[in-house]
Amino acid sequence: MMKKVLLTITGVTLILLGAALIITPVPGILFMIIGLACLSLVYERPKSLLRLLQAKLHHGARRIDKRRMQKKLYR
Repeated sequence: MMKKVLLTITGVTLILLGAALIITPVPGILFMIIGLACLSLVYERPKSLLRLLQAKLHHGARRIDKRRMQKKLYR
């Protein structure tokens, strides 16, 4: 029970810290992802959000790589 409370407090704190750091040059999204990872150890909903985020980031990275390769080929 104590572990669940501690992970919940840590996760929520990191998500709020990440949201506050979005407007600064510090990568706030990283804190938010770590916070979601902490919460996913206890709850199911953050786990599904992490899976969705992973899929979106993977798709975005593939698109960026494809565009970079096209630019190299046309130079």
